[in-house]
Amino acid sequence: MSRSLPPRAHLEHLKKQAKDLLRLATSGDAAAIARSRVHLTRLSDSGNAAPADLTLQEAQFVIAREYGFSSWSELSRAVEPKIPGEQRFAQVPYQAVWPKLFESEKERLRAVFGRAALEIEHIGSTAIEGLSGRGTIDIAVMVTGHDQAAGFKSAILDLGYDPDPQNWTYPTERDFYSRGNPRDYHLSVAYADRGGFWDRQIMFRDYLRTHREAREAYAELKAELAAKDDSGKGYARDKTEFVYEILTRAGWRYGQIYAAPGQELGLPPTPISVESRANLELFVVFDDGKAGTFDMTNLVGRYMPHLAAKDFTRVRVEAEGIRWETGAVIDSAYLYRHLSRT
Repeated sequence: MSRSLPPRAHLEHLKKQAKDLLRLATSGDAAAIARSRVHLTRLSDSGNAAPADLTLQEAQFVIAREYGFSSWSELSRAVEPKIPGEQRFAQVPYQAVWPKLFESEKERLRAVFGRAALEIEHIGSTAIEGLSGRGTIDIAVMVTGHDQAAGFKSAILDLGYDPDPQNWTYPTERDFYSRGNPRDYHLSVAYADRGGFWDRQIMFRDYLRTHREAREAYAELKAELAAKDDSGKGYARDKTEFVYEILTRAGWRYGQIYAAPGQELGLPPTPISVESRANLELFVVFDDGKAGTFDMTNLVGRYMPHLAAKDFTRVRVEAEGIRWETGAVIDSAYLYRHLSRT
């Protein structure tokens, strides 16, 4: 039998219910486990054992089902329906409060990460004085690697953030979280040993801070895209050309990796030749003399399952790494780190 939503149900309250259910069920609370078993078939044979692998998404599903909805998305839409004519990606003028909101959230994050945070920076539109934006405070935290980032996930959730795996760019760059509804904060936990997310964000931000014409052109582009499609599906994609044009002006190079303040620009060695072999294996030679094989089986299976082995026979070296005729690319830094020496 389903429960009835309170007259003024709020999505944040429902999220808290899901997190409480997750905490209780994984700690062995019999009532919470029983509630979960009713709606999660995979737990039907687990008896009263605590489901240690229960996820937040599953807990949200249970809450939605208890209120009579088929999914968490359906429950969310019912609680906070879209206002007719409202633009989800509508731009508002720059607000002086945005840097203050960042500083306040930075202190909360600093308490979680401590010295493990190599840097904590305000990124995105709200970090650029004079630029309009959606009002979401984008924050980037740099840690040494993905394994370290994963260790902070529980503490980040305790701050009220929700994981958003669809926007994670592992294995190359970051873990992504959001908080608030609408999303008041975005948090990217970037890895110093992988990808160029950090340098792209900082160099783009700093260029717009110091170049008024570019800043105004970006504001016009965002307003145009938001007016064209408020669903957000093409919002980020349609900004890509402009973003990379600005990064080129700022001196960014493809394959650039994190360099701590005061250090030389982080650039990986460059591949000078590549040979495609059988069974999704590559043989690559880099300009520093390192040579070896790279097995693409897991990478293709996870990120490019729609492609077959025959799609990876024609490959060439480019400035950013290696590219196949299908358009698939592996950047130099990732390839270099995962090369098996022959």
